[in-house]
Amino acid sequence: MAATPSGLGDTSSGHAERVVFVRGIVAAPDGALTRADIYVVRGDGTSLQNLTAGDPAEDLAPAWSPTGRRLAFVRVEGFGQDASYAIWVMNADGSGRRLLTGGLGRSPEECRFEACGALVSPTWSPDAERLAFSRWDRSGHLHIWTMRAADGLQQRQLTKGRMNDADPAWSPDGHSISFFRTDPSLRRPAAIWVVRVSTRKARRLLGTGGACGALCPQVSQSAWAPNARALVFAKSIGATNGGVIRLNVRTRTTLRLVPGLEPSWSSDGTSIAYAAPGSTDGRFAIHRLDLRSRTSAALTAPEYPLDDEYPAWQP
Repeated sequence: MAATPSGLGDTSSGHAERVVFVRGIVAAPDGALTRADIYVVRGDGTSLQNLTAGDPAEDLAPAWSPTGRRLAFVRVEGFGQDASYAIWVMNADGSGRRLLTGGLGRSPEECRFEACGALVSPTWSPDAERLAFSRWDRSGHLHIWTMRAADGLQQRQLTKGRMNDADPAWSPDGHSISFFRTDPSLRRPAAIWVVRVSTRKARRLLGTGGACGALCPQVSQSAWAPNARALVFAKSIGATNGGVIRLNVRTRTTLRLVPGLEPSWSSDGTSIAYAAPGSTDGRFAIHRLDLRSRTSAALTAPEYPLDDEYPAWQP
């Protein structure tokens, strides 16, 4: 049984909100996930709950609806290149699970040793009317799509070409979606791009490091600040200046905040949840960074063979 985190301080402004995340069981010989469930914990590290207990599928990349009443997530069945990917939704308590869309394509050769479900991660529009996600085309390239959140219909492709576009994040004003673009030919470095939803015009925002294919260990999911003035994203902890990075959208300047991956901003803008190795056995745990005090504390304390990743703050 996992230990209870300590030293979390007070539960004022943002800390009592809930954080959803993925707890994976790492038991395969090559270190790949063999099962993943979606959990939720309060921002002070209490009230841990498994929302998808008893389900044999691998559930990844949970995303809160703007009201905090529903969650969208990726469900992976099968393994490696034989895996199938679908986007599901459920209520905030784990009830009412239903399929929105499947057939997200066949993952590339790079996914042969692990499921790549997090690459197609869903994100809600601010009015909760639509979801953005990534889908593989027949040639194995990822592109950004949107669909109606109520039923998965009215699907619309926003990006195209021979690049891989993954990890979409909808801007707070609803006009744009940020995403990571990587080049499977490895000729161009990975970068953060933004696409205008209405016109489908995309522009490069920031280069993030070296070249990489569909699986890009150098970068991981981005999240918008509530005021839309900044993005946080992550570069590999082992990379030069790696960790959670804050990007000023207007000036395109960056600031390294803390070693970690998969950042998510709290709705009041005062905290960032992220995944990072714990202080004991190196298992990945969910942490909270208080941006006012610049202090960090663990919200979860998984023990082998568990890892906690992909946190997202409840609105």
